[in-house]
Amino acid sequence: MRPVIYSSYTPLILLVTIATLLRISGHDWSLEYAFHPDEPRIILGVWKAYWGESISESDYGMLPMQIIAAAWKIYGLFDASFAASPTTGEKMLIAMRIARLCAAAVSVLGITVLYISCLRRYGLRFAIIAATMLSLCPLGLQLSHFITVDNFLITFTVFALISIVDFAENQNIKNSIISGAWVGTCLSTKLSSIPLLGAGLLIIAASQFEWKPTRLNWKKVLQYSLFFVSTSALVFILVHPDSIRFRSFFMIDRTDPYWWNWGSPQI
Repeated sequence: MRPVIYSSYTPLILLVTIATLLRISGHDWSLEYAFHPDEPRIILGVWKAYWGESISESDYGMLPMQIIAAAWKIYGLFDASFAASPTTGEKMLIAMRIARLCAAAVSVLGITVLYISCLRRYGLRFAIIAATMLSLCPLGLQLSHFITVDNFLITFTVFALISIVDFAENQNIKNSIISGAWVGTCLSTKLSSIPLLGAGLLIIAASQFEWKPTRLNWKKVLQYSLFFVSTSALVFILVHPDSIRFRSFFMIDRTDPYWWNWGSPQI
């Protein structure tokens, strides 16, 4: 662990300022005309999240919808008029802006955590390079200008990878639980992040492998893997209680011609 000089945070302030401006500038584009195809789906998902319903019709997790629903509630968006027609009218445009700002804020949070983590591990130069690349990544900028779950997923994946590196450096039960919790958070954002489970298990096995003599400490591997996987599953179940009923949650009714778009003709 390298010593941190507080002046080392000056580049972070500059990077966060630039990243924030790039992400919020023009964030209300197209609101009066057309939406990104995911936006009506996610608005409906947020509406379901607010009322405690499941969105099992998609591989999108509920966590981003719950975060956006909390922001709507803080803003005071939920009232009788919005409840009557959540996907039309002026309040819907406000809802879209708030949701896009949530995506931008989560993206900037990921940049901040990445910078601090790299600064403590590898020094100032590495921190600046890593945070700059994430700040200026076109994908992150684009995804801040409409609502998808991907900015949430990118940020949570950064957290998960950092926690997995922590485990690789210090193998203990605490770090296996923390890394499992962040992987569970990623799964609660989008089910397609499941390869992170494999990456974590691979790191656990590699950390317990010895070359001389060549052997694998199976006891430690099984212990850490159990905490890692069970914590991931617990976080996912807490966000998605319906997942306990495996078939009803994961099996999509593909006889519905609009299963892929959450019934978009009704939006």
